[in-house]
Amino acid sequence: MKKWKVLTIGSLVCAICLLIPAFKPDVWDYNLELMKGQIRKMDPQQQVALSDITPFEWDVLYSFVPYASKEAVYETVGYRWDNIQETVSEGMNQIVFMHDGKVVCHIYGYPANNGFGLYVKGQNEGEPFVSINSSDHIILTPKQMKDAILLYQTEK
Repeated sequence: MKKWKVLTIGSLVCAICLLIPAFKPDVWDYNLELMKGQIRKMDPQQQVALSDITPFEWDVLYSFVPYASKEAVYETVGYRWDNIQETVSEGMNQIVFMHDGKVVCHIYGYPANNGFGLYVKGQNEGEPFVSINSSDHIILTPKQMKDAILLYQTEK
């Protein structure tokens, strides 16, 4: 009987240890919440640097054009992960921040659902994305909407 108790308790401990990581938020979700917090704190009448609203380390940002396929996103970031969906409208964001080859923040969806929208410029001829390096000094101009703050890259 004692053997069964030990086995049962051991199995429960193992199960709990295996389940704990399932409840831990992914780094891209955690960093998105940090970014939302920074955006909520900003003055919607003042321009802001992209670096001031990204309180996490990143090397490159990819902003995908509307209707970019999942395959295009996977090919660009270098691996697959299960959170990717295709954008189905011109007004949606699909932005991926990378650090050391890993996704560290993912913005997906309509600005009204996220509380903000981010619109950056650039030219990657023939590519389904615009890329920005963290060393680029990007200034954003906010526009307060009913349900969201839209942040547009200021002309260089």
